[in-house]
Amino acid sequence: VLAAPAWASHPNPPAIPFEQQTAAGVPVPAGGVVNTNEIRLRTAASSSTCIADFTLEFEIRPISTPFSGVVTHTSAPLNIPTCTTGVVYPYTLITGLAAGAHHWQVREKSNPGGAFSAFVPFNTGNTAFTVNLGLTASPTSVPFGNQRVGVVSQPVPVVFTNFGTSSVTV
Repeated sequence: VLAAPAWASHPNPPAIPFEQQTAAGVPVPAGGVVNTNEIRLRTAASSSTCIADFTLEFEIRPISTPFSGVVTHTSAPLNIPTCTTGVVYPYTLITGLAAGAHHWQVREKSNPGGAFSAFVPFNTGNTAFTVNLGLTASPTSVPFGNQRVGVVSQPVPVVFTNFGTSSVTV
């Protein structure tokens, strides 16, 4: 019987946490805004994590709630058969998020041994993303008479000011 190397049962903290919107796979910068109650999270395994099945354990909280070390979401298992540097986990879909600012941290857990690394906070524990559920639809352009004005590629607030004598209906 071959014994697993010591590093297989004691994962190191994950590296390079990353977040992405679910719609169209748009990266979300630290402190960014998502207009849905879902986000996709992932990270890279540390260079010495290998020879086992691993999962990521996430703790996601409103920014007003301090981290407690209690896992709120878990990724699907990933088998890392060799000591390959830079293995990147697939995205984990996080759903049901409440409106407002959130922060998150992640750790790596070995399976079936159950050992886990220290948590690594995204954006040093500051606001990771803000869920904005107030926008339901956004035009790509606004018709105004026979003209189209205000071409946008993503949802943005639009303010109309009428400087003329004709009424404007929005």
